[in-house]
Amino acid sequence: MSVPQIYLISPPKIEDINIFAKQLEEIFSLHEKPGMFQLRLKDCSENQIEEAIVKIKPLCNHYAVPFILNDNISLALKYGIGVHVGGKDASLEDVLSFKQQSRNIIGVSCYNSLERAKTFAGHVTYVSFGAMFPSKTKESAKLCHKETVVEFAKTHKTPISIIGGITTQNLHEISDILPFTSFVCVISCVWQ
Repeated sequence: MSVPQIYLISPPKIEDINIFAKQLEEIFSLHEKPGMFQLRLKDCSENQIEEAIVKIKPLCNHYAVPFILNDNISLALKYGIGVHVGGKDASLEDVLSFKQQSRNIIGVSCYNSLERAKTFAGHVTYVSFGAMFPSKTKESAKLCHKETVVEFAKTHKTPISIIGGITTQNLHEISDILPFTSFVCVISCVWQ
């Protein structure tokens, strides 16, 4: 097992896409760039999401950082990028349909549900567990037990990402499960 990569997720709102793109390029140009980037915009129009995709996709391509779109399979297919879906955003049938139409990454939120992870295992690029800690980004998120991550990892080969309130200050509290994970997702600790 290796050290997990950073999975960088955008803030839910981007005030100025040009400034954000410059910040993202600075991060991508670091020696240890993120293993993936997810555009996770909330409460905005599809046109705003498309404007962001058009600005960010060339950066992701240039720096070879896989580009994932949150919760929008149709736009992911349109722009030839990966997608991450939550509990209410897509069924297993939707995931299988995406896989038939695209070779891009597809990830799924499993929260603290071992059963959900088992259902999607083998059909997705990765499963995501969390929240590992209380989160400013998703205050209503229920906490995930570390045992859920470990149990899934011991019985499945599907890569795992963990998310939710993870910072440099609390990372040591989950250090025992890091060997079982492929990605550590960060949002607030980078953008706020």
